Amino acid sequence: MDQSPNKTKPAVRHSVKVSRPLLSQIMKTITLHRKPTESEVKFGYGATHFKDFPVSEVSHPNGKFKRTHRCKEDGLVYTPGKDPIAFTTSN
Repeated sequence: MDQSPNKTKPAVRHSVKVSRPLLSQIMKTITLHRKPTESEVKFGYGATHFKDFPVSEVSHPNGKFKRTHRCKEDGLVYTPGKDPIAFTTSN
């Protein structure tokens, strides 16, 4: 490692932290998706299934979204995908 005494330290940049609300505080519903089950594929319903959920159901108390959510109606696991912002609606 080069430890020459002539190296200067980079300038320190100070930033102001701006308080911004979490998506779960702005949005009321979020669209989650799941892969089709084997029986759905067998009967010709092999597309990705999408479903809207209330944000209060799919977020932690601290406001961050859960990685997976088990639907109470059908018992299947839904996920928000890689970009939950793209799947949010603000009704």
